[in-house]
Amino acid sequence: MGDVVSAWGPAGVFTMRSPTDRPLVFVARGTGFAPIKAIVEQQLSLTPERRIELFWGVTSSSDLYDLDTLAEWLRTDANLRCWLVARRFEEGFISPEGAVRTTGRVSDAVVGSKLDLGL
Repeated sequence: MGDVVSAWGPAGVFTMRSPTDRPLVFVARGTGFAPIKAIVEQQLSLTPERRIELFWGVTSSSDLYDLDTLAEWLRTDANLRCWLVARRFEEGFISPEGAVRTTGRVSDAVVGSKLDLGL
């Protein structure tokens, strides 16, 4: 606790440069999920044995999209874990099976997950 993590977002070019033997952690907010979705799809196809942790934060659960794709990923890839984080979940919202549903901020969900980030 108290460690500082530096991160950089895409700046015109967004590609995968991580060694394939390392787990991946993706943190997205709102529609920023779109480029991450493309890379997750690629990694699930090319390196299905790779551990992937996906945190997706939104203001309201109604801002989440393409949940059928996310549900399929969670059904077919045992190495993918996903946290759906919203400031509020609309009445009747159903999370895809296997996704962790958390209320609050996506940054708090990352910290609360207690992931070993290997720092």
